[in-house]
Amino acid sequence: MAESPIKKAGINQIKSIAKSKGWKFNAHSAFKVYNKFFYELMFIKNYKENVWVGIVLCKPMAIDEYFWTIVPQLENNKKLPLSFRSVGIYVMPPVAIGSFSIQFSDIEDMILKLPKLFENLQSLCDQNIEKIKTYDDFLEILGMQKEQQYSDAILTMMVIQNRYSEALLKCKEYIQKQIRSTYFFDTYDYYYFVQKYCLEKLDLPSFDI
Repeated sequence: MAESPIKKAGINQIKSIAKSKGWKFNAHSAFKVYNKFFYELMFIKNYKENVWVGIVLCKPMAIDEYFWTIVPQLENNKKLPLSFRSVGIYVMPPVAIGSFSIQFSDIEDMILKLPKLFENLQSLCDQNIEKIKTYDDFLEILGMQKEQQYSDAILTMMVIQNRYSEALLKCKEYIQKQIRSTYFFDTYDYYYFVQKYCLEKLDLPSFDI
């Protein structure tokens, strides 16, 4: 389906604004790395109404690096460009920090209002750069999310912090609660690879709780 003239004009303007402010742009998102965290400003045009929604997303750069290390067949993803962390298939989900929206009457009105939308999103991003400085800060935010959606990310953060025993216990808890991993590789899910990685790090052949 071809993009509508309004959406195309909006994307072109958002891309121009993003580049003028030092952000990279791909598809419908602006992205940048701050203090080893990947920040993304995602823009969504409502198909039924003249509304643009902007969402601020965040995740540590290390979370994808470890994901691709824990699952050996994903190792080559480390060679892909930064934009892959936004649009790639095998990447860890970012956490939504907040959002803003604008409503407009026509293209001219949209062109006038989009810079303010971008400004609000960047301001929110800047505020959170001051709040999210460590992995513990990010884990605190993860703890506020639904485990069903972020179980893989929570496990990966535990591995990043060398909390291997805790990660193994958390894997067992998720399995018992039937909280399933998002990622599958042939007959194995991501939990299998996390457990294998942690056992190797602990130099254990098996793990009994």
